[in-house]
Amino acid sequence: VGTWECTPGKVRLINPFSELCTILRGRVTVTDGDGKRETFGPGDSFFIAEGEASTWEVHETMEKSFFFHVAAG
Repeated sequence: VGTWECTPGKVRLINPFSELCTILRGRVTVTDGDGKRETFGPGDSFFIAEGEASTWEVHETMEKSFFFHVAAG
């Protein structure tokens, strides 16, 4: 559990854990492995499953709160 801040840019990730995010400020467009794009702003929450590939395009400096869950085993 924590907060994370990022300046504008684009990054492709493969999540090593499940993550629940809530955007506190700024805007980000997340594109999943199937090409579905969704833009999130302050107050929006979303979930990314462990092992899921996604591309994050940060449009303006953003801050998110997050909760990570790592599967046992």
